[in-house]
Amino acid sequence: MSTDSTDICGHIKNDGEECEFQPKYPDGKCGFHTEEDEPIEEDTRDGPGRPTKLTYEKQEKIASDIEQGRSMASAARKQDITPQTVHNWMQRGESDKEEGKENEYTEFFERLTRAKGYGEEWYFQAIMDLAQENEDHRFLMSLMKQRYPDSWGETETGVDADTVKLEVSERVSKSWPEQ
Repeated sequence: MSTDSTDICGHIKNDGEECEFQPKYPDGKCGFHTEEDEPIEEDTRDGPGRPTKLTYEKQEKIASDIEQGRSMASAARKQDITPQTVHNWMQRGESDKEEGKENEYTEFFERLTRAKGYGEEWYFQAIMDLAQENEDHRFLMSLMKQRYPDSWGETETGVDADTVKLEVSERVSKSWPEQ
């Protein structure tokens, strides 16, 4: 990618490097580093044809929903975008990234990849709170396995039965109050 400062956001990231995403806001920043409300209007055509329905604004709203633990399909439908369109953009972004290309598809792929990580963390924390409240970690594990099979599919719960037999010494059991 060109290092001309007008072609990149230039915001200094946590790692000390400049953000190299394309600026899309009037302040010259990308969608992650801007304080502006509205992006610059642009024709999002990839060559001839109609402009895409998956505008930058809709991409950000989809990513935001995914960060809050919603599914990609649900987030897409909320923006009047078919889940297949989002999957197609993700596949093209991943493919283009592997080929070393940088474009709106690779930016979308990277943004949604990060959003999935944040979404998994959000979902995990919400379920962890419920599991602790109900004292049932198997509930947590079953939901995580279902929602994130790539990360949690092989996770063992550590308990194979609904009840656990606990054996304690006679000395300890005598110290318990009688029931």
